[in-house]
Amino acid sequence: MPQIYTEVAEVALPVPFADTLTYSVSGVIKPSIGSRVWVELGHKKRVGIVIKRVAKFSSENELKPVLLDLDEGHLPTISKELLNELTWAASYYHVPLGEFIQLGIPQFLRKKYHMNATVEYGLQIKHNNLSTINLTDKQEEIVNLLKAGPIKEVTLSKVHNIPKQRLNSLIQKEIIERTSNLPTPEVKINKARNFSPNKDQRRTISLIAKRLNEFCPHIIHGVTGSGKTEIYLSLMEKLIDQKKQVLLIVPEIALTPQLEDRLRQRFGNAVGVIHSNIPAKTKMEIWKEARNGNIFCIVGTRSAAFLQFQNLGMIIIDEEHDQSLNQSSNQSYSARDFLTYRARSKNIPILLGSATPSLETFHNIEHKKYAYYFIGDRANNASLPRIKLIDLNLAKQKNGITIDMAHSIKAHLDQNKQALIFINRKGYAPVLYCNQCNDAEKCDHCSSNMVVYEKGQYIKCQLCNQKKPIHRECSKCGSKRASIGVGTQRVKYQLEQLFPEKRIAIIDNDFINTKDKLTNVIHKINNHEIDILVGTQILSKGHDFPNITLVGIIDGDHGLYGIDFRSQEKMAQLLFQVSGRAGRGQDPGEVIIQTNNLSHPVYSYLKKHDYSNLLIYLLQQRKETQWPPYTHLIALRANAKDDKILITQLTAIKTLIEKNKLNIKVLGPVFDIIKKRKKMYSGHLIIKQKNRKILHDTIHEIKSILKGKHLTKGITVKFDVDPYEL
Repeated sequence: MPQIYTEVAEVALPVPFADTLTYSVSGVIKPSIGSRVWVELGHKKRVGIVIKRVAKFSSENELKPVLLDLDEGHLPTISKELLNELTWAASYYHVPLGEFIQLGIPQFLRKKYHMNATVEYGLQIKHNNLSTINLTDKQEEIVNLLKAGPIKEVTLSKVHNIPKQRLNSLIQKEIIERTSNLPTPEVKINKARNFSPNKDQRRTISLIAKRLNEFCPHIIHGVTGSGKTEIYLSLMEKLIDQKKQVLLIVPEIALTPQLEDRLRQRFGNAVGVIHSNIPAKTKMEIWKEARNGNIFCIVGTRSAAFLQFQNLGMIIIDEEHDQSLNQSSNQSYSARDFLTYRARSKNIPILLGSATPSLETFHNIEHKKYAYYFIGDRANNASLPRIKLIDLNLAKQKNGITIDMAHSIKAHLDQNKQALIFINRKGYAPVLYCNQCNDAEKCDHCSSNMVVYEKGQYIKCQLCNQKKPIHRECSKCGSKRASIGVGTQRVKYQLEQLFPEKRIAIIDNDFINTKDKLTNVIHKINNHEIDILVGTQILSKGHDFPNITLVGIIDGDHGLYGIDFRSQEKMAQLLFQVSGRAGRGQDPGEVIIQTNNLSHPVYSYLKKHDYSNLLIYLLQQRKETQWPPYTHLIALRANAKDDKILITQLTAIKTLIEKNKLNIKVLGPVFDIIKKRKKMYSGHLIIKQKNRKILHDTIHEIKSILKGKHLTKGITVKFDVDPYEL
């Protein structure tokens, strides 16, 4: 068969079996690198991204053509810079390129959607020596307009009445070109504010400000209430004065309302907010405005890590330790680590802030990879709270509240102060239990207990949201079942019995599922329309309620004894963060922790507010057991509808790896902590290696080995690099 020569495009599609597929390019359709194209895949048509163009390609088979250039006449959806960053991330996280690129495409543009009226772009002069070109009077008129700088094409066509055909003609002749480098709007910064930095804040701002034009990871380790946000705002002001943009990442939607208010007070309409509860149309507008340089401060959750910018000057990640910055489903990645790579590629600083830095971050500090700034005092001369432990082995409790805890709550309320009661479980009780059968009501679809809600009116699964009416009689033996344990609703019920005249509210993901509800509750707290706030870890960080002087922690031990090697670190961070909500105003704070183990080392460090030495203690444990950061991990995760088939398949994969004598250690297989979710079982192998490069090279070998072996039907396998949960 004769060779066929044609021009082709390598296109990345959201499919698991290939990084790119090859399509022919006709003479009319000339998509740019990073442009969206409409192509046929099997019997369906899909949106893909052009990764590469090849002018002369030989093939024995006739290739399918690119059907449409969806970005024709516009800037490519993915810039070359972002495309390079996404390509690196897809390789590092061992995710098919087309699947990872989807993270950088707004939802609207993942469909057959032309760019008309969605992306603003301008025109600028391209040709270096215009004196050598013969221009018509009309063309010269356009060139003279553009000599002052780029102008929006819509302005040229609608304000200056220049036909689009005339503009396109100059573009085709490469006299002018499209650009996103548009004139930036003026930003009015409100510099009149009541902020008097202390010595540590001034030093931190000054040292970071000297390095705003280079890549450097900065870590601010400031105790809770130390004024880290004011440091962020001061640095942002310096950059926005220079017409540079700043990306501020926060881990939770719950952190955005108060932060958004502060940003808008300082920077007005130059602020954009993006997170999962923002409508798709609004997200598209934020994407467009950030890309065109019309907004200078973008605050968002994990997904904002993939935005494009006109002139990004700094990336800030608040609560850098938080697990919400890691995505473990679908395309697994760490927003913190990906943004560190983006900062390096753009040669700009990245600022990480936390009262409880992660062990990996602290390890990097010890090895001088990060510039480190410690702020040990609270802002406005506020003092750190006093920590008191209550021994649950001796103290009587009812619905989670001990007598000592109740007395402390009353003492603070009597002084017209507010109290925050922390319990990291939603609902009324976590278990509906039969004493005769020793059996708990489980979800039909997940390996989790059904949670009791509304004083026993119904039960619900926290994983798949399956909901059932409650039956107090056991279906097996007919005995009466009891609600075991406490959740936010049960604690609120007990507090209502103890303090009937007080106003009590719950903040957890069941009650606060929209931005408006959260904003309303925060408004009531700040206006003292709520006396006692009961909440989960949604309250553990970022919030600043000056009149809360008491924090009560119902169960301080929850999580300290988990099987995950990160369990102690996570729970310690939570305890330090929750404790930090107390006494942030002028009045001293108090933290009451109910525990079954007064002698646990975490509590001794917590009582001294000594997180740094706690990290040293935890790092020594990690070193002795050879867990990260002293070794590197990749989890090979699998899902199946049958648990036996799942383990059999993972065992077979482990045997294949060991048979090939690869330079790694393989642990498992084991089921995930949550064995079954939505009718699917999940398990994993852990692949360990001290050398990161050897580990990743080995994963490529494993992928090659698996490529030639047929997995059992119904099994899906993926790699989770630097897994946060096991």
